Amino acid sequence: MIKRVLLIVWAGWQLLLAVLCRPVQDDYGYLNLGSNSGFGSYLSNFWLQWGGNLAPSIIRIPFYSPSISGESWIGFGFYSLLTGALILVTSVWITTWLTGRSLGEYNSFDLSIGILTCIGFEGLFSPGVLSAFVYGSASSTHLLPICLLIVGLGLCTIELKNSLLRVFIIFVIFTISLVSGNSNASEGLAGVLVSYSLLITYIYKRSIYAKLGFQEIGRVVSLSLGISIGFFVIVLSPGFRNRANLGSGLPDGIQEFAVRFRSSFVSFSAEVVTHPVWILVLLVTTLFLRKNMLLIVWERSLALILVTFSVYCSLILGATFAYAAWHQSVGLLFLLTPAGVALARITITDLTVLSWRRMIEKYLVISLALLTLALVSRVTVLEFHQATKWDANLIKNYCLLKQDDHAMLLGSEVRYPPIGLGIEDVNTWAWMRDDYSKWVLSPRFTKKIPC
Repeated sequence: MIKRVLLIVWAGWQLLLAVLCRPVQDDYGYLNLGSNSGFGSYLSNFWLQWGGNLAPSIIRIPFYSPSISGESWIGFGFYSLLTGALILVTSVWITTWLTGRSLGEYNSFDLSIGILTCIGFEGLFSPGVLSAFVYGSASSTHLLPICLLIVGLGLCTIELKNSLLRVFIIFVIFTISLVSGNSNASEGLAGVLVSYSLLITYIYKRSIYAKLGFQEIGRVVSLSLGISIGFFVIVLSPGFRNRANLGSGLPDGIQEFAVRFRSSFVSFSAEVVTHPVWILVLLVTTLFLRKNMLLIVWERSLALILVTFSVYCSLILGATFAYAAWHQSVGLLFLLTPAGVALARITITDLTVLSWRRMIEKYLVISLALLTLALVSRVTVLEFHQATKWDANLIKNYCLLKQDDHAMLLGSEVRYPPIGLGIEDVNTWAWMRDDYSKWVLSPRFTKKIPC
């Protein structure tokens, strides 16, 4: 009964976000290309000028296509729903794995952590929920590879007796890991670190490898190979080198490297400490579920924390050679909530809690729970406002462009104070305005708009 109620609440919220999905930021570029030059030429140009991470673009193309005409945003909404389902299932898979259960043996606690993982993207100063469920380009580039990495690792732990299935799952793992490794350089690097660490564990610490629940080494080899190929396709592409020399370029010496590293470290560390849900999970599990936490395998908790730390370090290093942006942390934020459970297991040594500490933590839990509710309400209301404003602006902007293709366009943004992080629009960036204009003025934009 509890699981059913939780699923209904989660599904209702996810459906609302999906219905409110509209094109944002990079989406205008895809819609412009789909309307004019075509996606094929875009992929070729991307390979030559921007990088070898073609997997996110290829995956997103079918979801963009229904919206080129401007008549429907069903592709954006469907992608949001699929992302939500992937996050929920993957998070549940992590918590069941921590206690040595299969995915089919999930309980209401696992489901609660999965739902909190979906909520946990939201931060105090950045709309992480939007980066996960609305800003599809960010989600497919930074969140999808981490989810697929976890799915690939999970498939390496499934017991299979049928020889044909065991061969087939190796192929599935390779395919999933190839997409994961080819989605973005930072997340691909994290996947390489994790998979090869697992291979080293198998060679030198076979007992720990067994405690982590992994099956035959062939699956892990397939995982490592797929991620490595995907990752090196990115870094060896001509576009990767060209993009590295655009904008600020590569660090010019040790001093500039240190400055950029410090900036990236501060940026991603701030993202971690300003997202309260994982801290709430840590406190609740430590305070109220101490006996349950002792059921978790200690080595698996440590492994999950190390995976999370690998993603954190890879993001910092990757941004040092490029740039740091709030939406890049969405894959790390996905891991933080289940990592909060793992951290609780690591820190619990006995079942006793001092009375004064229990009282302080209870007040802290209540405060964080109310804060989380406020954050979710804020981002949902703001997204509703953004979507309705975007629809109205589409009509106004279309008429403005029909009169003057250099007209100032109206934007619909969601930006959080005090830094102004969030979803930006055509009123802020010239490149967004250019792509947006070319899309709505193309012959394939067939939405009937009276001016």
